Amino acid sequence: MSRTMALAAGLFLASAAATLANDKLTNHVVSVTNHRASRVVAIGFGQDGSPVIPQNLLKAPLKTDGTVKLTVRAPAGVCSFSVIGHFEDGTEFAGSGLDLCNDHALTLVD
Repeated sequence: MSRTMALAAGLFLASAAATLANDKLTNHVVSVTNHRASRVVAIGFGQDGSPVIPQNLLKAPLKTDGTVKLTVRAPAGVCSFSVIGHFEDGTEFAGSGLDLCNDHALTLVD
């Protein structure tokens, strides 16, 4: 590799690292309670309007009348989220416009 290419690669990596360091992330902690007869087997949160499918945040199914605290990581200042998930009985749920900067609880009911 030429000296110029090595220098350019080094500058690119340094620039990318600086950009990542400047992108502040925040943790939104959401308390999810299940008041349905079926266990929640998957739930994910994504930024409203994002085409990215949220990943399942549950480590284990959430039983009936159970509560779990989930951490949603997002860029600082992003508050509006969508939620998607499904229950063990196959019922799916979805919603949008959740303000995780101010609302820290989600209750699932029939």
